[in-house]
Amino acid sequence: MLQEWQGVWKSVEHVCSVLMAEDEHVKQPLINDTIDLVEPMEFDRRSFAEVLHRRVEKKSATGSAAGRQQLDLDLHAILKGLDGRKNCWFK
Repeated sequence: MLQEWQGVWKSVEHVCSVLMAEDEHVKQPLINDTIDLVEPMEFDRRSFAEVLHRRVEKKSATGSAAGRQQLDLDLHAILKGLDGRKNCWFK
């Protein structure tokens, strides 16, 4: 009985290794296609990291008017002054 289970386990391992290799073959093109479809905006990674660090350290309230103003300033820096909204095809 134990030998039967070992044989089954080896078969499962083989199938999984084949699937994982195929997964890697498919995954990167799928990621690239998704990024092309979404067309994410360019952003300043350094500003983004600085803002995240400051907000984690400060744990500021985002509901206040000052918090909203700071959020606007942060987004302006991160998005390099560009408007974060894109024209939608369904408008």
